[in-house]
Amino acid sequence: MRDVYADDLYLLSDREMGAADTWATAMTAATGIHQLEEEPDLVFAGFKTADGETGHTGPQTEWCLDMPLITHVISLEVDPDEERVRAKRLVEAEADEIETVEAPLPAFIVTDPEFEASYHRAEHRLEHKDLRETTRERADEFGEYLADDSEKEATEWDRFTMWNHADLNLDPDYIGLDGSPTIVAGVDPIPKAPSEREATPVDPDDEDDMERLIDELAPYAAGD
Repeated sequence: MRDVYADDLYLLSDREMGAADTWATAMTAATGIHQLEEEPDLVFAGFKTADGETGHTGPQTEWCLDMPLITHVISLEVDPDEERVRAKRLVEAEADEIETVEAPLPAFIVTDPEFEASYHRAEHRLEHKDLRETTRERADEFGEYLADDSEKEATEWDRFTMWNHADLNLDPDYIGLDGSPTIVAGVDPIPKAPSEREATPVDPDDEDDMERLIDELAPYAAGD
């Protein structure tokens, strides 16, 4: 909460949305984004979640929104005058590469775990500092509604909106578990093969030890 700079918070939640796979989750998220009063210039999605390693939800949400998509983004700059976003993305291969790409706004950004925000101008860094202070104040304010001893509901906070499937006019047959074309039937642990390791201490000041180490590593250095 303290690291997110937001004017308003929206939560999509009810039992009908539960147990959804990536496709049903994307359908729900895209509908929520369509429900906003103003079309966003940028939509951000994470790379993966703690309970899912597929990386599908972001691109699938973009497909529902029909926006330009840039994935594995590690840094980006927005040019409001040209209405374009320039991003660097990490391409995983035998040797990782970094691509620099552009897309018109509005665009959909899927960040890589290596993503880092960049602020090249002093005014951007100062604005970032002000936003952080504002975020802390709003987080504390919202925390009052989440406190166990609070007599107020989170929905009473004027910056917080919660939508269920009825608010979004979503058919229960197309969301949640019922709307999921895939299901995880079970997860089995991967057995580990037994292994034995030996460690031989080496004294860097002992010439005999160093000569023996060089002899042992020589075949690897030669590519044998």
